[in-house]
Amino acid sequence: MAKSLENLAQYGKAFAFLYSPAGLPLLYWFPERRKGEPQPSFDLVRLVVYLAERSSDLMVAGVEEVGFIVDTTGKIEKSTAQINAIRGILHTMQTYYPEKLGWAMVQNLGFISKTLLNIIWPFVDSYTKEKVQLDVDIRTSDRVHPDLVLKRLGGNIDFEFDLASYWPGLLQTCLERRATELGKWRQAGGRVGISELEFKIT
Repeated sequence: MAKSLENLAQYGKAFAFLYSPAGLPLLYWFPERRKGEPQPSFDLVRLVVYLAERSSDLMVAGVEEVGFIVDTTGKIEKSTAQINAIRGILHTMQTYYPEKLGWAMVQNLGFISKTLLNIIWPFVDSYTKEKVQLDVDIRTSDRVHPDLVLKRLGGNIDFEFDLASYWPGLLQTCLERRATELGKWRQAGGRVGISELEFKIT
């Protein structure tokens, strides 16, 4: 799946990067459509889900959730394709990954993004709504810390997405962690019921 998503991933629409103070991997999504980018499609849903799975690989012992940050800065189209992509991501996360979403922050809401949010909000279940915060002040949030958040969102991290270094680095890190944790699980007896604290990387 990684290879089939690489073309879309090059635009930096979504990526996993750093952790929250509580140790949750942070998954970023940028709905903005820049010049040359393809129309939003189901591939975007697949990319976000794939990154949610890779975020599971990056979780440390005792962590089972992901922090989801949506940055609505820039040109966001109020098109059927965009709405369908947002609904697809929302449906997939709240239907198949309800326990994996620790919290979500939607930042830099403008007129178009607020309109889109109003369109999809009725489709958000009450359990998920409780986890969503809008236009959070990064400096005072208890969910994140400025030193662990991108500058464009009010944090202190200067990061430019580069597929050539990010994508293979992510995949290699995930594969290495899986192999290490599998080896430790086998050393601990390799059976159902073993505490993850005995084999998960801390």
